[in-house]
Amino acid sequence: MTTTEQGRSKDSLRAEAFYNEELRDSLEPAENGKFIVIDARSSDYEVHADLIFAYVHLRDRRPDGELYTFRVGDSERERSVLHGKRMTHK
Repeated sequence: MTTTEQGRSKDSLRAEAFYNEELRDSLEPAENGKFIVIDARSSDYEVHADLIFAYVHLRDRRPDGELYTFRVGDSERERSVLHGKRMTHK
């Protein structure tokens, strides 16, 4: 995993770009406030109000995935601490 100048990995930026380019219009505003977990490698994702539910379901499908968490509808100013957070499973 390499890091960019902004301190975020390329996979995190890839997952965010996928969200912005492919998913944003279909999810916002109806799903605002829910969590989305995205596998940066496959672009598979899970959306749910419960972060653990979303994570576990995507991890079941993508056990070796690079999973990143975002909140649907967060603006630049409202970004949560989880924005672009890499989720790990041990």
